[in-house]
Amino acid sequence: MFTISNDVKIRQGSARIVPEMNWDLEGESNEAFYAKLKKSNHNYLVYTRQEYLKSVYELNGGFLFLGIIIGIVFLTGTILITYYKQMSEGYEDRDKYQVMKKVGLSDRLIKKTSSSQVVWMFFAPLIVACIHCLVASKIIFELLHMFAITKYMQYGIYFIAVTLVFVIVYFIIFKLTSRAYYRIVQ
Repeated sequence: MFTISNDVKIRQGSARIVPEMNWDLEGESNEAFYAKLKKSNHNYLVYTRQEYLKSVYELNGGFLFLGIIIGIVFLTGTILITYYKQMSEGYEDRDKYQVMKKVGLSDRLIKKTSSSQVVWMFFAPLIVACIHCLVASKIIFELLHMFAITKYMQYGIYFIAVTLVFVIVYFIIFKLTSRAYYRIVQ
């Protein structure tokens, strides 16, 4: 299968028209037809299916790599900020919990009090982030049109998958940090 594209520039504006033709050949070898098209003096760009797919994979692979790197950087920042914020609050709250123990509150009640604080500290930002993503989802969907994601259902599946991965990682961070917080407080 070959793709031929001819860039036609319009003089009055800066728009470009790019007509494309795709076809499968019978009776002539792909290499012979490809050579004839390359030799013609027209302003054609000729790609075989393999060349076209290679260029698409290179473009999408680069964006995927950048997305993964940026995601890792932001996730690492989130982990570090959350962990150190929770640890500093744990050292500040240690004296308060010691006072509660001396007053006679049970460990179960103290843990319940501290867990409600930790839950709000962790999950309020997560809920706000999900709301922000939902509000921005229409704009993100329009931007993804450039990468051939044109079905809203396909975008929805990707959106939910990324959100679930983030929520799972965030929950793991929550469990690790809350465990360290309770060790500091007690």
